[in-house]
Amino acid sequence: VDGHIHLDKSFVGDRWRPHVPADSLRARLAAEKPLLSEALPITERADALIAQAHAFGTIAMRSHVDVDATTGLTNLHAVMAMLIGYRCGFHTDEELNVALEMASTAAAQALDLTQYGIGIGQDATFVVLDAPNAAAAVAAPPQERIVVQHGEFVRHCGLSPLRKLLAH
Repeated sequence: VDGHIHLDKSFVGDRWRPHVPADSLRARLAAEKPLLSEALPITERADALIAQAHAFGTIAMRSHVDVDATTGLTNLHAVMAMLIGYRCGFHTDEELNVALEMASTAAAQALDLTQYGIGIGQDATFVVLDAPNAAAAVAAPPQERIVVQHGEFVRHCGLSPLRKLLAH
């Protein structure tokens, strides 16, 4: 059992990076930020770390995810989406579409929400991702996204082609 692992901060599966010494937690976090911003997507690195841990005999792990003012819940959402796929055995596009449905429309129905979805008079709270299809958005959600909450743009992270589209 791995009792403390960070699926969001691993570089397994990415290019090798030398160790950067740090004398405090604050210095360690500051050193990690630029390295993680240049790394492969979280889902690819987390998938590689899980595969490596499993190959070494790990059958259970407790993952921690960093949440802070700059990353917000982005890392948590990416790890959760990836783990939903693992836990449920969702590997095909069709199965990943089911996972997306479970996290969006089905979740709203289970919470007995009436103003969900995209349409006239709806709440207009959603996330825009630049992904080729729904399955890709679940399996490897890009870090770039636009968040709309109650009809207001609350966060823009990249997505310059989408910004241009939304500007028209």
